[in-house]
Amino acid sequence: MNYVKVRGGKIVSYGLPKTGVLKTGEAVSNYHMLPEETLLEEGWLPLEEVPAEYDKKTQCISGVSYEILESKVIKRYTIANITLQKQPEDDEKPFSPEERIAQLEKQIQALLAERGE
Repeated sequence: MNYVKVRGGKIVSYGLPKTGVLKTGEAVSNYHMLPEETLLEEGWLPLEEVPAEYDKKTQCISGVSYEILESKVIKRYTIANITLQKQPEDDEKPFSPEERIAQLEKQIQALLAERGE
């Protein structure tokens, strides 16, 4: 099982270390093998991953969100539709590198807006 460390309502660490220091100041080897009760006391919560269900031909994973609960953290994926760019016809002038960069920047901004960033 995967764990994340939560402090102040925020995830501050992903994955258990092999060595660590307990809140008591005691150094511990095989930290990752501590009992779940101790890990919970130390601020580590189990990470539950909700698999993404989407059509891989028309959609893609565009982001990740975490819901922090009292006893676990749930990881969910955001799905976005793939938009295909029109390819220039033989009689059309292909995009310049600057135009293509501008198009890609617009797409990135749209994806970030969907994620709320």
